[in-house]
Amino acid sequence: MTKIVCFGEALIDFLAQPPASPDAPRAFLQYAGGAPANVAVACARLGADARFVGMVGADLFGDFLVESLDAAGVGTRGVVRTSAAKTALAFVALDADGERSFSFYRPPAADLLFRAEHFAADAFDGAFALHLCSNSLTEEAIAATTLDAARRAREAGAHVCVDLNLRPALWPIDLDPRARLWRLLDEADIVKLTRAELDFLAPGDAPAVLARLFAARAQLVAITDGAAPVEWHTRTQRGTIDSYAVRAIDTTGAGDAFVAGMLCRLARHAAIDDPRAIDDALRHGAAAGALAVTRHGAFAAMPALAEVETLIENAMTATPPAPDFRSPDALRAHIAHTMAFYHPRCIDPQGGFFHYFRDDGSVYDASHRHLVSSTRFVFNYATAYREFGEPDYLDAVRHGLRYLRDAHRNADTGGYAWTLRDGKVEDDTNHCYGVAFVLLAYSHALQAGVDDARAWIDETWDLLEARYWDAAFGLYRDEADRDWHFSAYRGQNANMHLCEAMLAAFDATGERRWLDRALTLAQNMTRRQADKAGGLVWEHYDIDWNVDWNYHLDDPKHLFRPWGFQPGHQTEWAKLLLILDRHVDADWLVPKARQLFDVAVQRSWDASRGGLYYGFAPDGRMCDDDKYFWVQAESLAAAALLAARTGDAAYWQWYERLWAYSWTHFVDHRHGAWYRILDADNRRYSDEKSPAGKTDYHTMGACYEVMHVLRSHRS
Repeated sequence: MTKIVCFGEALIDFLAQPPASPDAPRAFLQYAGGAPANVAVACARLGADARFVGMVGADLFGDFLVESLDAAGVGTRGVVRTSAAKTALAFVALDADGERSFSFYRPPAADLLFRAEHFAADAFDGAFALHLCSNSLTEEAIAATTLDAARRAREAGAHVCVDLNLRPALWPIDLDPRARLWRLLDEADIVKLTRAELDFLAPGDAPAVLARLFAARAQLVAITDGAAPVEWHTRTQRGTIDSYAVRAIDTTGAGDAFVAGMLCRLARHAAIDDPRAIDDALRHGAAAGALAVTRHGAFAAMPALAEVETLIENAMTATPPAPDFRSPDALRAHIAHTMAFYHPRCIDPQGGFFHYFRDDGSVYDASHRHLVSSTRFVFNYATAYREFGEPDYLDAVRHGLRYLRDAHRNADTGGYAWTLRDGKVEDDTNHCYGVAFVLLAYSHALQAGVDDARAWIDETWDLLEARYWDAAFGLYRDEADRDWHFSAYRGQNANMHLCEAMLAAFDATGERRWLDRALTLAQNMTRRQADKAGGLVWEHYDIDWNVDWNYHLDDPKHLFRPWGFQPGHQTEWAKLLLILDRHVDADWLVPKARQLFDVAVQRSWDASRGGLYYGFAPDGRMCDDDKYFWVQAESLAAAALLAARTGDAAYWQWYERLWAYSWTHFVDHRHGAWYRILDADNRRYSDEKSPAGKTDYHTMGACYEVMHVLRSHRS
């Protein structure tokens, strides 16, 4: 059993009761409480060997506290009684939402008289953690004792956990508590702060607080903010955990229950800096805190382990009922829900779009721009305008095009900057992949009614012909520096997305050259080049378009150029071949689409946990078992197109299977849009839902493509 020691105050919470009548005197009901004591009780109820160390008065209230701790299963051998002061009291009033206001009768109080000599010699032996809070810092003597406890615990091999739990009313009015707070925080391995406490420590400068904590001893920092998601940070990673929706009646013990849930699970994992352990621990903490606010009191509100696990299980399975994914109306509603995540928060009034969004839609990097996101946002708004007719969407198309023309495009060279920082070019490499999305943006802008885009489409054809086209091989070169010196690298990804963009340009202009070139790219990549790799599309080639089996073998998770066969690119090519099949008569298109799709899903579908893996090696083993949003989206679109084209019901089954998995694991039903990446067990790595390059162009594009098929078959 895990030993967790909690040191500090135990006190009596007198909780205000609703008056029986308007004229009745106000009554207060006695509850056992005190933040560290609450944590000890919660830990005991969650199955830990919880110990409380502190001092209470030799009075009736002290008797009540010790009896309450014993009854909860908390070890009280470290509790000291004194006649020199009374047990502390707190009178608590609640508002309509269960939020508290306090009146403390402390000092003087017994808990403030505990001294270092009162600790038993073995108080911290075998403990996973010592838990402390700032209420034992309000006087210099008890502050020194608290710091001594932290050092003793560390010497005994325990982690030090600090919940700031700041109560300004307990501090002398003429004393700024920050110096003492930092003395304790500098000793902590695990820190729990509220958003308000974070701002108190350094107003408006949360990164400075985190930097100082990690420069000291901290390995994990958890930040709570009421019903908002819990944010966590380690020295190298960060993430969020959603809160649980409950009806709050008393928030007195919420933070303490959260800490207990977190500590007990961290102890179970015997780790405090592993992301998976943190995810599990904070999920239990959030559940424990949520349950605590549904009850009155402190000790009395602490939940049992079975209750916490039931809440987590119920919440994890509480996905909204899936709609009819073969209904255009359902897909249209999903697009609207996704657009609502981005619009209007993604629009930067100073130019272009913001590119970096957390799960809740907050922007975490306002100054960086990536060509892929800049162009994909134009696609998003242009397609949404055509579907929904919202004038603001068309304004956003024009807004994005201005930034593309004025900031990304180099008027002297005709190229487009890959990335910008604060409006200035950061990386001026000319990527063909980026130009593919430039063409896609212009093509959809023209379809949305932006007539200026017609000339820009022609301009892009000329750029591609003059700089990127490799006529000897019938494919496009990949990358060049600012002065158009090309590297020896050749890749399929840019050519695939140029095929997509040229199909869009054909739709926008009706010019046959775009369709002919799209067919050439498709034939050369999915037949000639695929034949060199056993019939599937490999990602990387040398200057003569020979397969490069070793490119990024040492970096298989590279964002734009991963190693291995990409199941998502096989199915994406299948989708493009079927779109081509609408316009050209080529008997190889449908059979090749079927082969690419069938092999991809057969090799990469996770039969036990659902979802398509990201990459597999030439020998068929998985080389990347993460699951990416776009792989699922492109594959479900391909499945629908195959089902409609071939009449084979097996493809509709794949379509439903992929949607059911994505609806459960990828779609953020609370905030909107799709999560970007999950591990093999379908868990998120971080709260970075939409970094540069994402924008949900894949997910909404897939819905539009399926809607086209469904509407065509119904008309």
